Amino acid sequence: MQEPRLTDTHPVIQRKLDELLAAKTHEERVLIGISMFQASKFMIMERLKRENPNADRTELQRLVLEELYGAFYPFPHYCSRLSVQETRVTSH
Repeated sequence: MQEPRLTDTHPVIQRKLDELLAAKTHEERVLIGISMFQASKFMIMERLKRENPNADRTELQRLVLEELYGAFYPFPHYCSRLSVQETRVTSH
């Protein structure tokens, strides 16, 4: 049995949103997903900056990765190469 979906969106509005999303191309849907992920990553970074005002960039990157991927992510190897700064996604 499927768990009920938790939402605060009225069913009529949800149907309209579903229709709008279904009308998008696969590329547009991927770009929407990337944009949503980037926005969530940015919000996590800003919260972590407030919670850890003395953390340097590497520590903040580690904390973001831990928040997103959990404690099993191989932090030391990747933190020096990955950036969690805000990125802009553009469509061609």
